[in-house]
Amino acid sequence: MAESHSIRSTFKQRLTPKERRFILIFGHIVAVLLALAVSLLSWATEDDWLGISFSFLLERPEPWFYLLPLLWLILMVPLYNVREVHHFQKTLRIVITTALICIAVYLLIFFLAPAKTLPRRGVIIFFIAAAIFTLLWQRIFTHFFFVKNAFINTIIVGAGKAGQKIAEIINTTEGVPYHVIGFIDDDPWKIGMEIEGYRVLSGSEDYFKMIETHQVTQVIMAISNHLDDTLFDALTMSEERGFFEIAKRVFDIIGGLVGMVFLAIVTPFVSIATLIDTGRPVFYSQERLGLRGSTFKMLKFRTMVQNAEKDGVARPASEHDSRITRVGSFLRRSHIDEMPQFLNVLRGELSLVGPRAERPQIVKELQREVPFYRARLLVRPGLTGWAQVNQNYAAGTEENTIKLEYDLYYIKHRSLLMDLSVIFHTLKTIFGLKGR
Repeated sequence: MAESHSIRSTFKQRLTPKERRFILIFGHIVAVLLALAVSLLSWATEDDWLGISFSFLLERPEPWFYLLPLLWLILMVPLYNVREVHHFQKTLRIVITTALICIAVYLLIFFLAPAKTLPRRGVIIFFIAAAIFTLLWQRIFTHFFFVKNAFINTIIVGAGKAGQKIAEIINTTEGVPYHVIGFIDDDPWKIGMEIEGYRVLSGSEDYFKMIETHQVTQVIMAISNHLDDTLFDALTMSEERGFFEIAKRVFDIIGGLVGMVFLAIVTPFVSIATLIDTGRPVFYSQERLGLRGSTFKMLKFRTMVQNAEKDGVARPASEHDSRITRVGSFLRRSHIDEMPQFLNVLRGELSLVGPRAERPQIVKELQREVPFYRARLLVRPGLTGWAQVNQNYAAGTEENTIKLEYDLYYIKHRSLLMDLSVIFHTLKTIFGLKGR
């Protein structure tokens, strides 16, 4: 029993605020859909003609009836605060007051409307069931997911000047949600020292041990120079943990399967056009860097002439690149050339959304010129990304620095909602033929 409680406590501590909020809102959605099902079931059992049937769902309820869950979710917005979810009296007051007001307003409309034009039973039961299920979910969430004084357990990687300054800012700023556990630094002389009130706990070899022991959910990078390979691998592995990454992988698989259907449709047409224009091959594979710097073969429809890089030197495509074929020009502008990468998504080499996968030679060059450029490898690269939809192709150091800022912003704030936004903007780019 004690072990079960310990596991539950550890699980609660490891959840990030974003993950807690997602679970809370998702539970409210499930609760209100259950309320809708109960109200329809109760209403249908009283219908002697249609009864519980698909015909009843189509004919009896007006279209606005199915919008009641959305109305309820909007009215329950004050309950979506993970820090106050344990205040049951406040929750009870909000839910009961809202339900009573909704029922009263509806009854007023019901008695003023023409006879038998509005359902009474279904609507009243919906609001009562929604109130009960909402209260029940709030109690479940409080028991399994709520953490009192939910400060974010944080470790600062790097105990140099940058790390010291960050610790100083946290100490002197009111309302900061970080609970700093300590520093991690590979300088053996610093281990055990106290800096700004926080101990240097260990080197990077104990990174995962520190994460597990202290249930750390936030890592602040304070290293501006070379990043040790061991620490870099540890950071990328920790970035892949958590509820979000599981949900994102499921999202990738679903998107990848849908993409493969479209790939199967366009492949015959692209193949014929390419063979007529410049001959074989139709497909082209290129080595790219993936998660943690691992290499993989990224698939594309060929858009350049054969042997476009005879000397073996990697050259990014320019705006009016003479190597691009006539068919290839259209494929690049429409982004159809990238559709074979859905196979890379299903393999787990790419995600639907993430930083652009670059070639090893280009990453090696930019690493020397752009600070933190290697940080893009902390997450799985994407078929499309926040940087791609906000900036054109980057050629020089300055443009790649700006693009890196977008990538780092995405890594910090990534969520399924942000991924959907990126996909939406990508579709606008595709239909506008704005690719290159």
